[in-house]
Amino acid sequence: MDQLKQLGEAALIGLACFLAYILIFVVLLGGPLLLIKHQAPVATQLPLVAITGVMALLASLALVSVTFSLAGLSDRTQALALPEGSVRAVIALSLIVIFAIASFFFYSSLASSGLQKTEAMTEAAAQAFQRNLRAGEVVGTVPTGTSETPVAVVYRVGSQAAEDFAKQVFTLIGTLMTAVSSFYFATQAMAASQPKTQPSTPRITEISPSTGSRGTTIESVQIMGTGLLLVQSVKLVHGATEVTGTDVTSSDQVVKCKFVLGSDLPQGSYDVVAMTSDNKTARFPAAFKVQ
Repeated sequence: MDQLKQLGEAALIGLACFLAYILIFVVLLGGPLLLIKHQAPVATQLPLVAITGVMALLASLALVSVTFSLAGLSDRTQALALPEGSVRAVIALSLIVIFAIASFFFYSSLASSGLQKTEAMTEAAAQAFQRNLRAGEVVGTVPTGTSETPVAVVYRVGSQAAEDFAKQVFTLIGTLMTAVSSFYFATQAMAASQPKTQPSTPRITEISPSTGSRGTTIESVQIMGTGLLLVQSVKLVHGATEVTGTDVTSSDQVVKCKFVLGSDLPQGSYDVVAMTSDNKTARFPAAFKVQ
């Protein structure tokens, strides 16, 4: 019964997330679709579609994050509590999509710009046509060689400044997309090439020498075992008395250090304790004897 109840709750959560996604999809895309239907200018449609797409993407990520949280799969150390690399991948893919949209827009805009020539017309019609153009768009008139419609008007669609601006923006977006995408893929490649650091499981099996006299310094103490690569500190423990090792160096199987035994140090057997950088401890009971 408990399993059926959990399955039912999971199904309800999934259904709620699906309905929320449909609602967001309808609300966010409703505005752009209305503008397109009413034939809004392309210059207005493009930014609105791009902004709407980013908002829909963020809403989708939020729903995915909530779903992961409810399923116990979220990672609070990462952005949006999603698996590592998810946000970087979204940014890289978003820039690629924006670059594609901007490419089509700028190409269509620039393809329809430049010098254009009207059909042959009368002088009066040519003057009226030129009055409807903005400053800088009129280039001049050319004769057609006919008496009824003797001239044609040459005019510029768009401006040189607008073309230069479009080229600069296109170059900027392309550079940004290349930089971010390269950074993302390079980060993924570096993460894949680096060896995974396994949690250490230190274990001490032997210490040499295993005895020492009070008031002496024991050089080149060797502590043998396994999983000792991350050992950072070593000490001898006898009740409340501790002797900390100095000059500690470690490898996977051997830790080397030096112990300074005070003249007032209690005699008896001492435990050898090694601590690693990932907070693991290895203890070898009664392994060292102070005489």
